[in-house]
Amino acid sequence: YPEQTTPTRTPEPVIEVKPLPRETFTGSTTRPTTPPTGSIPTTMVPVTSMAYGTGSENLVAVSEPGPHHISMIYPSPEYGIIKLDKIIPNEVSADQPFKYAIVVTNLTNTVLPSITITETLSDNFGFENADPMPQQQNGQISWQIDTLAAKSARQITVFGRPRDVNTLRNSTKLTYSFVAGSSIRVVKPELEIARLVPSETLLSDSFPVEYIIRNVGSGSARDVKILETLPSGLVTTDGLNEVKFEVGHLRGGEQRSFKTELRANRIGVFANKALALSSTTPRAESAPTSTSVRQPALVITKSGPERQYLGRPLSYEITVVNQGDGVSQNTILEDSIPIDVTAIEASAGADVSGSRLRWDLSTIAPNSSKTVRVSYRPTKVGVYTSDTRATSHGSETVSSKTQTSVIGIPIMRLAVVDLEDPVAVGENVTYLVTAANDGSAPDHNIRVVCQLEDKIQYVSSSGATEASVMGHTISFTQLRTLEPNTKATWRIVCRATGPGGVRFKVNMTSDVLSRPIDQTEATYLYE
Repeated sequence: YPEQTTPTRTPEPVIEVKPLPRETFTGSTTRPTTPPTGSIPTTMVPVTSMAYGTGSENLVAVSEPGPHHISMIYPSPEYGIIKLDKIIPNEVSADQPFKYAIVVTNLTNTVLPSITITETLSDNFGFENADPMPQQQNGQISWQIDTLAAKSARQITVFGRPRDVNTLRNSTKLTYSFVAGSSIRVVKPELEIARLVPSETLLSDSFPVEYIIRNVGSGSARDVKILETLPSGLVTTDGLNEVKFEVGHLRGGEQRSFKTELRANRIGVFANKALALSSTTPRAESAPTSTSVRQPALVITKSGPERQYLGRPLSYEITVVNQGDGVSQNTILEDSIPIDVTAIEASAGADVSGSRLRWDLSTIAPNSSKTVRVSYRPTKVGVYTSDTRATSHGSETVSSKTQTSVIGIPIMRLAVVDLEDPVAVGENVTYLVTAANDGSAPDHNIRVVCQLEDKIQYVSSSGATEASVMGHTISFTQLRTLEPNTKATWRIVCRATGPGGVRFKVNMTSDVLSRPIDQTEATYLYE
């Protein structure tokens, strides 16, 4: 900043030098003021503000002896900035030392800097000393006051002696400067952005993205925006392919965070980066971050018999396999219980809810499986159907259906007994033939054939079907069906024709019997 200085109009104090005895000097001209009372401060006071000014003067004749006070106010008495006072003697004796004072006063409420006081000495003035010491050059002595505090004063005392009896004419020049200083802070904002995402997620889930933007420089970054253009297959939760945040101004050192949710429409690895834009700073890019989007894929297998005999348990093994690349979480397996079953047994952890069994399989890692077992006993013949379903967080629901045919089996039993034994010759003996189905399914086309020996003779018969007799053979027409847990009976009446032991033989065939069943009853005949 240029320094503006204005030299004052120099007041020239006039000191009459006379030989002793001293006489009153009446020819000097001064501007009278009230002499200061007390001592004039001599301390140098540091300050920080600046001013500049011009000089003016009024001179009045003074005739009385003693010290005179010359005072000048700059730039004018009405608008004073700085005042210069000189306290000088009226007259001094030749070749005798004397002193005079220069006082500079700051009339303002602010600091004045760079004040220079220059005293031009008369040729016949012998300068000896000053307080403070000045700089000397070419008949001038000068003092530099760096700063003068508001409403404060500095005093300079000059010591010397006249060399002859001519009038001493020392002149004082005062300059000061007023500097208008200013400072402009130079700043450099700098943006930094980070993009935070989870390392992996499921296809069914949205996942969070956090953007942390900070101004690591100085000064404000203006019109700051966050921008991310999403890759193919990745959108915001409202279907947009771009993320944008208006940040506004970001002060130096300030950090802000912004969050959103993204969703993938396919599995895969999605890597991307975010941009930080500003009208006052270069753009910044985040380091690329990636998220693996995975999906569990469940498959159910249920193994068990396709056919089972009634009365035997139906046992199944159910396996849930995760064939996907994502973890199957909160995996639930359900299996229906058919009607007409009893004695239900299941693997540990199964809960019965109505007609369904439910297992909480929790977590199944990719390419892993979990297996449960269930069994029950059917109570009748028929087709038993069960529905199995598996669900988990992030996977599609899968299901399967299993059918098992429960069949019965006829269990045929043949019995023959004589109701009279022993039997006298000439009397009748009755044989009771019973065909029983102790199984779980009907038998069909049951045929019973009886064989007589020589000592007995056929008399009559009755029962489930009619008989035909040919010689010693009694054949009953076939019984079409014999239901489970039922029986058919026949009664054959014979007469004893001779004494001795005889054997009554019965033969039974049916659809279920691969070989005939033979039974014999012994009867003793006597005379």
